Amino acid sequence: MSYVECMVLGLLNEGFTYGHELDRVLDERSMRYWTKLTRRSIYSALKRLTEKGWVHSHTDRKGNMPEQIRYALTDEGKSQLHKMIEDGLATTELVRFDYSIPIALMYVIPRAVAIEKLTARRDWVGKFVHEIPPAQDDENPELRIEERANVRLLRSYYLMEFEWLNWVIDELHKPQNPNISYQAPHQASHD
Repeated sequence: MSYVECMVLGLLNEGFTYGHELDRVLDERSMRYWTKLTRRSIYSALKRLTEKGWVHSHTDRKGNMPEQIRYALTDEGKSQLHKMIEDGLATTELVRFDYSIPIALMYVIPRAVAIEKLTARRDWVGKFVHEIPPAQDDENPELRIEERANVRLLRSYYLMEFEWLNWVIDELHKPQNPNISYQAPHQASHD
C-alpha cells in the first residue's frame, strides 16, 4: 500500500478536486507534521492513480483563466481506498526510526559534540511540541476523531522523544565506566 496514494484518494473522497487543493488541505490540517507528502508527490500520485483507473481527470477552463485539471474518484478508486484503509488500520508493520541510525553510530564523533547535537535536537523538539494544537483539542468532541487521534499521537511521540533525549544526554554526561559504552561495539579486523 502506498500511503501517499491512500491520502490522495482520501482527500478526493472528501470532495477536493484539484491538485493544489489537496496540497492546501495538507497545510490547513497540519498534516505535514505527520506525513511527508509534498506538492510533487501529490501530482505524481494523481498521475499513477489516473493510470490505474482509480481516478478520473478532466480539464476545466473558466473564462480567461488557465486550464486546470479536475480529479475525481472512480468506483474502483473508492473500492481501493476502502481496502487501503482497512489494511492500514490492521497493519503489523513496525514503526521505523531513521533517527536511530545516527544514535547507533554516535560513538564515531566526540562525546561533547554528540551532547551538543542531541541538545540542539532536544531544544527543537521542546519548541515543536508547543506548535502542536493544544492538548484540549484531542478531547474536543466537535473535532473529528481522526484529527484528534493524530494530534494526540503526534504530541505523545514528541513528548516521549523529549524525555528520551534528556535521558541520552544525561547518560552521556556521566563519567565513563564499563557500563556506559561510548566506543565501537566491535572493531573489524583488517587482516
